[in-house]
Amino acid sequence: MIEWLPLLHSAYRGAHIGIGMVGLLMFWVPVLARKGSRLHRVSGMAFAAIAYLAAGTGLVSRMWSLIDPWSFLGTTPENLTEASRQSIANQLPFLFSILLILSFGVLRSVTFWSRCRSHSRSTSGDEIPVVTGI
Repeated sequence: MIEWLPLLHSAYRGAHIGIGMVGLLMFWVPVLARKGSRLHRVSGMAFAAIAYLAAGTGLVSRMWSLIDPWSFLGTTPENLTEASRQSIANQLPFLFSILLILSFGVLRSVTFWSRCRSHSRSTSGDEIPVVTGI
């Protein structure tokens, strides 16, 4: 295996976590801003961009960890007991598959709401916008 690959994976995972934390904080700005205001629109678009980045880095990281789960753990199978290796080998694909599905879900929901840009003008805020053609 290439020596710098685990370092790259750690950096990539750290970027995903950092982007996600910014997104979790950024989520509240458009929620708390007056609907339709400039702050609401601009921060909503910024949140959508951050959500795309977080979901995209999550997709790549999850696919990477499905292909090479040991790089995700930061250890090699040789450093573990046989029972630990077997347990990890049985559990990690399921966990990574769930996280991969979650990343697809985030991408889908952000894509849906970005196509509903007219929802702020067409609703009073009480009803859910209906989008056709998706």
